[in-house]
Amino acid sequence: MTPCCQWDPKITTPPGLYLIAVGVLNPLGWILDKNLCTLHSFRLLNVFALVIHVYLFKVILDIQIPQAKSRNAISAFSLGLFPIQFTFSFFFYSDAFSTLLILLSFTFYLKNWHIPAAVFGGCSVFLRQTNILWIFLMGFNTLANNLLKVLYPKPPSKDIICSASILKDFMRRLWMRMWVSSKKTTQKKSTPLSHVLLKIFLDLCGYVLIGISFLIFLYYNGGIVLGDKSAHAPVLHIPQWLYQTFIIAFFLTPFVITNFKSILMYMKERLHFFIALLILAVLALKFNSHVHPYLLADNRHLSFYLWRRIFEPWNIFLAPLYVFFVFALHFLICHESFFFQITFYACSILTVVPQKLFEFRYFVLPFYFLRLHLRRGSWITVLLELLGFLVVDMLWLFLYVTKSFDWADETYPQRIIW
Repeated sequence: MTPCCQWDPKITTPPGLYLIAVGVLNPLGWILDKNLCTLHSFRLLNVFALVIHVYLFKVILDIQIPQAKSRNAISAFSLGLFPIQFTFSFFFYSDAFSTLLILLSFTFYLKNWHIPAAVFGGCSVFLRQTNILWIFLMGFNTLANNLLKVLYPKPPSKDIICSASILKDFMRRLWMRMWVSSKKTTQKKSTPLSHVLLKIFLDLCGYVLIGISFLIFLYYNGGIVLGDKSAHAPVLHIPQWLYQTFIIAFFLTPFVITNFKSILMYMKERLHFFIALLILAVLALKFNSHVHPYLLADNRHLSFYLWRRIFEPWNIFLAPLYVFFVFALHFLICHESFFFQITFYACSILTVVPQKLFEFRYFVLPFYFLRLHLRRGSWITVLLELLGFLVVDMLWLFLYVTKSFDWADETYPQRIIW
């Protein structure tokens, strides 16, 4: 399989996908006595990964919402049709297996099996470097959940744990537990601090090792990007988060519509935050917008048309809509732990804000992590989501099959993808 051993130094991600392809297709080709180092074999691997996605979505949703297993099955199938991921799963891109490994990691995290969670998460970094952020999310929330169990013998109410008010009380209790000696902290029913620290160490050691390894990689590589560093030099690009919010909210339209009145009430109660965020959004769009040359040069991607026809001419005018979607998405996950909320926002923002290139694939994992935590969906909402994804997928397939154009420096006709 000589072609599988070639490497293009312009590739900016690690060779994890190619190692998986060789690791699967080489033994299988030997067993079948066939050369499976073909384009069709490579693409079929990603289709196989997409099928496993659906199974993992069902497992994760059943853990998150155990009382809605029938609805979870529809949601899992729907998420398998999520247009951006669905599209790239038919090509030899790293997204399918990158997402698969993160989903495996997240599944084990939810089951409190943290060593395999860290192992699969670490493997995912060999396909996409920014996956380290989602490993951080799992590691941080593992720490927070362990400390919550120790500091709150009686679990705090949902209203408290989901709001920022938990932070002050959490830090006060942590200080008391660690440094203040009192009868209350030395009672027999209180878990010894050594046991607490051992439990935290055992749960976190895998995540910490992955984090340290990644820091060593950053030091020796001189940055997060492999290959052509000049084409993907980090910048501060705040509007990317607004674009991400816009795209995620678009694909969650059924959830936004069915909760529309509640979202408006939620936003009305925080009108001063809306106005402040709107001002910041306008300033960011006006003075911090970047346009990558790749975006303007490559008309094979839908991002090219979205930028040229909507974002570029109407960006400032879209600011109120961007901010509304920020509130809408926050409303949809405000039932989650405050610690999950802050790490989700941190990871989502850090995934895109350092990126100059507007690229739909950067939004896949933020979308999945948010969608897998939604509990405000009814049967109608989930069915509308499924129908919407089917329509978008069919429209893309129609466009892909019927629309082609030639590039002077390419032999084959070019087609449009996400």
